[in-house]
Amino acid sequence: MKNSIKIVSFFSLLSCLFIISSCNSNNSDSSVIAEEDADDYEYITDLISDSVEGDKVSKECAVICYRVEQVSDRVNTVHSPQQLMELKKEYSKKIGEATKGTEELDKSEKQLVAKHAEEVEESYRNACSEFEVPAVGVIQNLSSLIKRIDQIKTKDEFYRFQDCRYGMLQDLDYIHLCVEHNDKRINEVKRLAQVLKSKYESKKHELGVN
Repeated sequence: MKNSIKIVSFFSLLSCLFIISSCNSNNSDSSVIAEEDADDYEYITDLISDSVEGDKVSKECAVICYRVEQVSDRVNTVHSPQQLMELKKEYSKKIGEATKGTEELDKSEKQLVAKHAEEVEESYRNACSEFEVPAVGVIQNLSSLIKRIDQIKTKDEFYRFQDCRYGMLQDLDYIHLCVEHNDKRINEVKRLAQVLKSKYESKKHELGVN
């Protein structure tokens, strides 16, 4: 029952969220982790406490734990499949950047960082478990959109098709990230997403739409 609710609600929710995000593109930075390199955090070194969980640590360890905490905060903002998809785009890179320099810490500090990183990983797994959706619903909707775009003959029809799902059409390379990671049909989601992307671009060219 839980999966069926996800399937029904996901695409309507995803479409709404993509519309909102496309209308608020200037605020898009709030939906992703900032693109600073790990070294960019060094400027706040003097502002970070030299203790973690009450234990005194080196400044290097404190900065790493701070960065890990920022990733944790980002994971905890996920409350929908679309937000999970955005997180998945960047999670591996950002947790790697956050823990950069851990190898230079002493043994106890390495263990402390590892503990924090594992807590973040657990939160990430929980988000995936809660907001990933079965491939079947995504496949059905992609297949339906492929049929619909084939039937478009005029610019007005194209704009009606595009305007209510513009964000999704721009993100077809990543739509599989909302699918349950162990679903055996995830490759079919990827394939259909690329078919739709190709047809979308071809239809733009055919109708002279920029």
